[in-house]
Amino acid sequence: ALATLASSAPGDIYVSGRFDDKVNLFSVATGAFISVGAQGGGLDNPVGVTMGPDWRLYVCSGLTNQIMRFNIANG
Repeated sequence: ALATLASSAPGDIYVSGRFDDKVNLFSVATGAFISVGAQGGGLDNPVGVTMGPDWRLYVCSGLTNQIMRFNIANG
């Protein structure tokens, strides 16, 4: 499933928000919250997140037992 994802800059990090069904974007340099990075598309209890070689964000949706793919190139 593809869903909305915020753009990131070098040095930013995506963190799964396990109980709010979102992946949040933070600045590594300052630790500040930037935005909600990904949500929707059936994402339920995200428990892991990684950037794939195709520049898509892959998120494990814990309660649905799915790996979800989010496109960061075009949101």
